[in-house]
Amino acid sequence: MCCTVKKGVRGEPGWLQLDGAIAADGRGNIMRMGWWVRPEAAVGHRPAGTQYGYHLDVEFTDASGKGHRV
Repeated sequence: MCCTVKKGVRGEPGWLQLDGAIAADGRGNIMRMGWWVRPEAAVGHRPAGTQYGYHLDVEFTDASGKGHRV
C-alpha cells in the first residue's frame, strides 16, 4: 500500500510529510520530511524553520507498529 500524509503548511515550522509504501507483510520504508518547530527536539538543536528529512524502516502488525530511523 502506498501512502502520503501531510500536516501543516509546507514551508512553515511544524510542516510534516510522510511518503512511503507498506507491503502486505507489514514492512515498509517511509521518508519523513518537514521543518522543525521545536529546537530542543531537533538533532543539534536546529532553530525553528530548519528543514529536515530522513528514512524510517517500519513494521506493522494488527496490534502494533515499530520503526527506526535509517
